[in-house]
Amino acid sequence: MDIQNLILYVFDAVMLVAFARMLMVSNTVKIETKVGNKMKWMIPVLFIVIAIIGFVRYEGVFRIVQFIIPIILGMMYYFMKSGLSDEGIVMMGSLIKFHKAGQVTLSRSDNSIYFVRNKITTALFFEEDQFDEVRNFLKEHSVKSDYLKKI
Repeated sequence: MDIQNLILYVFDAVMLVAFARMLMVSNTVKIETKVGNKMKWMIPVLFIVIAIIGFVRYEGVFRIVQFIIPIILGMMYYFMKSGLSDEGIVMMGSLIKFHKAGQVTLSRSDNSIYFVRNKITTALFFEEDQFDEVRNFLKEHSVKSDYLKKI
């Protein structure tokens, strides 16, 4: 086994662990955002293309590993969710707890939730028909929101 194969094995293991953790966090979502789900199939297709390239390019056990791992990663990505959980805001498997999000702004004009993440204002968009459900969820979880105060 040469160093390049070893590096790819380590990279595969790191990616599997990272995706598994992200998938576990995304499974806590109570209100899933529907925005962006229409084109969600594109990333798993990209992983499948990478798997096919690995199958054609490599030989032996390494060929099988580089074929199976990208397919598993693509399937894991496909089942990741974004939305609101009891603990905070989940964006593709990344949890931002409500107390770290600071002031949450619920916007009816563009159907989104704005909050600060790593000193950058971030938005999580949702469908128009989810607005009342999102507002009630934020009220139930006592999230400070500019919009909720105005109502």
